[in-house]
Amino acid sequence: MLLICLRSFCATLAVATFASGLAAREQVVIQKTSSNAQLRGGSIYLDLVSGSTPVGGTDLRVRARTVSLQHSLVLFDLSTLPNIGLKQATLTLRISTSPSSNRTYGAYTLTSFWTQNASWINRAAGVNNLLTAWGASGGDYNGTATDTQSVTTTSTSVTFDITAQAQTWYQGTANYGTLIRDQNEGLSTAQTIFYSFSAATQANRPSLTVTFLQNVQNLTATPGSNSVTLNWSYPTPIGTVLTGEAYAGVVILRRAGAPVDKNSAPTDGNAPPTLCSTVGSGTVVFVGSMTDTSFKDSGSCGALTNGTQYFYKVFMRDQANYYTSNGGDSTFTAEIGAVPGTTQTLAWTAATHSYNLGGGGLIPGTQMDFGSDTSQLFSVNLATGTRAYPPVALGGTVSARPPILDSTVAADGAQVAYVAAQDGYVYAIDTSTTGNGQILWQTNLNTIGTNTGNAFMGGAGVQVKAYSGVAYTPTYDTVIVGTHFAGTATSNSIIGINGSTGATLWTTTGGTGPNPNMDMVNSTPAVDYVNKAIWVTTQSNGGSSQPNLWKLNPLTGAVFWSTNIGSAGDINSSPTLTQYGDVLFVGADNGYIYAVNPAATSPGAALLASYNAGDGAIKSYPYVVSSSSPFTIVFTTNTMVQAVSFNKSNNTFTKLWSSQTFTSPSAAVVDFYTSKIYIGTGSDYVYELALSNGAVTGSRVVDTGNNPMYIGDPSLDLVLGRIYVTTTTNDQRTYAYSVPF
Repeated sequence: MLLICLRSFCATLAVATFASGLAAREQVVIQKTSSNAQLRGGSIYLDLVSGSTPVGGTDLRVRARTVSLQHSLVLFDLSTLPNIGLKQATLTLRISTSPSSNRTYGAYTLTSFWTQNASWINRAAGVNNLLTAWGASGGDYNGTATDTQSVTTTSTSVTFDITAQAQTWYQGTANYGTLIRDQNEGLSTAQTIFYSFSAATQANRPSLTVTFLQNVQNLTATPGSNSVTLNWSYPTPIGTVLTGEAYAGVVILRRAGAPVDKNSAPTDGNAPPTLCSTVGSGTVVFVGSMTDTSFKDSGSCGALTNGTQYFYKVFMRDQANYYTSNGGDSTFTAEIGAVPGTTQTLAWTAATHSYNLGGGGLIPGTQMDFGSDTSQLFSVNLATGTRAYPPVALGGTVSARPPILDSTVAADGAQVAYVAAQDGYVYAIDTSTTGNGQILWQTNLNTIGTNTGNAFMGGAGVQVKAYSGVAYTPTYDTVIVGTHFAGTATSNSIIGINGSTGATLWTTTGGTGPNPNMDMVNSTPAVDYVNKAIWVTTQSNGGSSQPNLWKLNPLTGAVFWSTNIGSAGDINSSPTLTQYGDVLFVGADNGYIYAVNPAATSPGAALLASYNAGDGAIKSYPYVVSSSSPFTIVFTTNTMVQAVSFNKSNNTFTKLWSSQTFTSPSAAVVDFYTSKIYIGTGSDYVYELALSNGAVTGSRVVDTGNNPMYIGDPSLDLVLGRIYVTTTTNDQRTYAYSVPF
């Protein structure tokens, strides 16, 4: 017998051998307690008889009868275990009322986002009480049970082995929890009542027992001539140490040109592979004990070539020969890279196995948060590259960079990221180390007016009260989003949201009242604190008569004016203001940059000048470098980075330079302290350019072996002196590089 403890909860459990047959060094029991509030967890049951009405209550129920079915849902917050190799997970439910006859229950993987007010019909409701239905009434879940167990008339608890399910949560799949249902739904009226997270007696609440290994910590790689030196440290146990399974050291795999792929890992239960053997796409270059905290690779198992990037994946192992992988998947295993013969330093890399091109929102020096096509928000500790907490599961793809407000700035004192997703929801997420990714609120904006099917492709803009003048009277910050509804080119919407509560403040919809038609919004709104306005760019139904630029009142959403600026047609890039709000720059799909007078009270006086960049659509946003006229504006087009100046005294654009040709360049960021520009490309490289003339002054190879691969919009961290890039297609990682190159 073992006494298993996590914080304030302790229970005596037998050490059982479940179907997975695996063991590992540490074990914890996760359960809602006074010190583990399970902020991202929850438990409810769904009742067919109640239909679209949430049942509430303080218990969980499963019933077999077809005309009155009940399913139970349980979701555990795994924030205490963000960087582990998970070996076993068992879900235990305590029984309040046993069934009238013996039953067999199955544990299924839930596949959709749901909230605590879900019902048999609907899986989620926002603060505005707009509902989102399940794909299939009674819950969306995988058709095959992860495990089945018997519950008898005398059972007091039941335990399901959900190892295979839980491991997917560490392999890049969103964690929506577990559904429990009767395996033989039909005529029987048998029902079992389980205790829920809100049970008065703590020991009766659902629990998840997790067995795991932690990763090495503080992993770095330093290049030398034809060599790379790795350094690391070992973690302090956070759970109960299992007898005979103390950590025993590390196994290191190396790969040239690309990271070791996620399916390459030593086999649990087997002795460490021999030196220079091949494990998947990696070569074993080091097998060490706990006395080893560094390794100099001077050509182990083949000489290193200067100028080639080498990636290393470092597996912890224990005395029973289990490794930091998750069911053979090493997505969450520590990894690093370096280029011998250069000064190129990869501060860290973190695998997401998700697409992301929109870039990350930063609290510089501390944290980056970015969304993915796997409907998750990732949070990374910028100092170490480790996950601040496991990814936050959302209801839809996140395409754009989420804004993050520090707690010292946000009106409600929360460290919050505002995430607009393609499911038509906007989410406010507590990204602090105490909030651990808790969703503070979510608002369903899928349906506006007659439109049903709104999505958000652009990011959220935020009017921050702390930065606003006395004319901004609300006590909250205002979040502004624009809809992408492909079903109409005339009645899309711009929406203002209370940043503290998620309540809709105002909605401006095209083609209603005095408003002209409005096409899709694929950009992020810009907040104009000087001119007390919100600026939004839109598509224009492919023509020059429908507006593509909108100036709105941030308090009411009323349209000050709108226009098709320069008769440009569609605009998909975001508008950018100068530091003091005296010029607005807009990049259009026709390849023009437009200078706009943001103080103009009518569109007739708005356009100051235009510049034809001549290389296709302006990507993402123009980047304004200088704070006073003449302004320097950097932007990317189809194949180039370009720079122009704009002189406000005579409203004239002047070309400064255009760069060499690049493959699919991302948007640019500019370090104005060092006068360097950084872009990602579709050719494995991050490039550094001189602000003065656009010449390439350095580059960093990201990955040459996982093509095709594209690098998203960079994020610049002036506190740590780094840039961060995310990738897509066949790489799907996040990289941190020190700057300047």
